[in-house]
Amino acid sequence: LTFSSAGLLDKLLVEPGQMVQTGDTLAALDSRQLQLAVAQAEASHKINEVRLEQTRAGSGAADIASAEAAVASAEATYASARNKLSLRSDQLTVVEADLQRAELALRDAQAAYDMVSWRAEIGMLPQSAALQRATLDYQRAVANYNLQIATIDDTAFRAAAAQLAQAKAQLDRLESTPSPEELAIAEAQAQQSQAALDQARLRLEDATLVAPWDGMVLRTSGRVGELVSSAIPVVILADCSSYY
Repeated sequence: LTFSSAGLLDKLLVEPGQMVQTGDTLAALDSRQLQLAVAQAEASHKINEVRLEQTRAGSGAADIASAEAAVASAEATYASARNKLSLRSDQLTVVEADLQRAELALRDAQAAYDMVSWRAEIGMLPQSAALQRATLDYQRAVANYNLQIATIDDTAFRAAAAQLAQAKAQLDRLESTPSPEELAIAEAQAQQSQAALDQARLRLEDATLVAPWDGMVLRTSGRVGELVSSAIPVVILADCSSYY
């Protein structure tokens, strides 16, 4: 009788000449690591089973209600950002018109000034004052236009649109779960963890040698605390139920 894998011999419960019965424990390896592996496999399998049940149950009413509220909030934010962007566009149209009007007034004032610029008393003529006022109005219109351009930023609008799309996608996912693919994945994960648990339990079971029949122990090898190999018999058991 040999162990299926090498390990430290923890128990050797028989000696040569001893009679044993079917199922008696003969020897055992140190199984502390194997017991931990079984505990980990059991925990992992339990988690996957719970996930499978959650996937089968689908989304709860509370989750859907929360997702709907998120969509409503995102829609309100999107509408506000869109209105602000539209308002700023209207304001830009106004300052553009003011700028064009100031530019035309400046051209007219310049033309009127040029017609009398040859006169010695040009600084005292109304055309000079009109040109100065038109220049100031034009500079002010340019400044207002530049300020309005600087305030127009569609970053908030684009962020609100992305948030709304994400909220709608989350709601659609909750309302359509579980999909066949999600259910198949959850079932496969549960089956995989079950197989890992079965393997861990089998390794733990194989760390103990039991008598396969009634018989006599002819020989033992190895000492407690020593490393034993899977290639060398730890116990040689003879079947003495009949003569050969």
